[in-house]
Amino acid sequence: LGTAATRFRDQPEVEAALKQSLAITLFKLGLPAQAVAPIADAVRLRTAAQGAEAPGTLESRFWAARVAAATATSERDRAAVEAPMRETMETMRRALGESHPQTIFAMRSMAEWLDEQGRRDDAIALWEQALAKARATLDPVDTSAVQIAAGLAYAQAAAGRPERALE
Repeated sequence: LGTAATRFRDQPEVEAALKQSLAITLFKLGLPAQAVAPIADAVRLRTAAQGAEAPGTLESRFWAARVAAATATSERDRAAVEAPMRETMETMRRALGESHPQTIFAMRSMAEWLDEQGRRDDAIALWEQALAKARATLDPVDTSAVQIAAGLAYAQAAAGRPERALE
């Protein structure tokens, strides 16, 4: 983090990419609170360098929303997380297109979060949309496509619809 901020201060794209990579790594290691500052910096740097709707900025914004969701501890905090997640996902749909891999990833992540919040029907609807886009554009064994199908199948089974899960 120190190297990104000092050595690459004159290269905001590189600094943002390094900070985002660090934030994602911390998030995946189960340390989302430590990912808050580097992902916020990545969003700030990318917005200034690329604009609010550039693919890199949107990716950073979505990761910032995921980190915020993972660090939300109260019902109020969790409710506040949904708006930026949904707004970024919708901006991706509009700016990048519904079939862009980043948009599909955002749809999958949002569906996972909705399911975690006990909003299974909302999650299923979004997973179905994401799966349709993934099937149309991604390799069938792409990690995102497989995770979408698995998440949808799990949610359908948990909702008491095993026949839909098998589909």
